[in-house]
Amino acid sequence: MKRTEKLAVEFSRQVASAISQTFPMQESGAFTIRNVEVLSDFSQARIWISRIGGDADFFERLEKAKNRIAKEVYRHIKIVKSPTLIFHEDFTGEHAQHIEALING
Repeated sequence: MKRTEKLAVEFSRQVASAISQTFPMQESGAFTIRNVEVLSDFSQARIWISRIGGDADFFERLEKAKNRIAKEVYRHIKIVKSPTLIFHEDFTGEHAQHIEALING
């Protein structure tokens, strides 16, 4: 397993924990870190989040709290170069449900 893959697994755990500590459940809803991609030059960590419920403006507030979340993540992950966290909303679940509904008629 490459170092970036190992970091991606650890980022997934630490970001989920930091989001849970930063936002109450009624704001964040139920969320899952669907994928984390750490670029090979460690400049970015792209994080895809899927969620159910919560506030409509959650991703806007997540973006505003990005520095606080990054600080918490980097307290637990010790690396020389700290990648910039980039959050993406993952619509895979909704897309799969839509496709299934089309197939089933």
